[in-house]
Amino acid sequence: MAIDISGTVGYSSSIKTDSKNKIHISYYAGGTLKYITNMYGSWSGVTVDNSGNVGMYNAIAIDSNRKIHISYTFGDSGVNYVTNKNGSWIISTIANSYKVGYYYDEDNSIALDSNNNVYISHYDRANGNLNYSTNASGTWVTSTVDSISDVGFCSSIVTDSNNKIHISYLDRTNTVLKYITNKM
Repeated sequence: MAIDISGTVGYSSSIKTDSKNKIHISYYAGGTLKYITNMYGSWSGVTVDNSGNVGMYNAIAIDSNRKIHISYTFGDSGVNYVTNKNGSWIISTIANSYKVGYYYDEDNSIALDSNNNVYISHYDRANGNLNYSTNASGTWVTSTVDSISDVGFCSSIVTDSNNKIHISYLDRTNTVLKYITNKM
């Protein structure tokens, strides 16, 4: 079933279902980030960010209020975050340095905890680090959580029932899968 036929669309898509089993998809469409859902019955989509070469690598999450949260790259410069939790789409820049979050779509991943706080893991290609960003304190804070060799590639992040963070990722130098958590 084609749900968007407006040209070259669908590269680097991310999909989630909400608590009512409705579908939510974020995707790249010719330099823009788009979002589409069947939450209201038929498919309905919007352009979320068209500020330049944005959205090529994106990840979507849905909070307990069925609001949308998307992390995505802009150009090869960094990672943005966008949400509609307050009724309109608001964009925040999370990381803004050369080739942060850029390379493959797995290089930024998003998760929410039970309080709807946002957690984003992303690869800092320029420095070869695994970075982690969160707005749990009310403002965005970014930390490097692993910098031993070239790490953080293809990260994936989840939260557990105690709101602890778990991240899996590739150590490219040693070609091994690594795991890090704050569950201590």
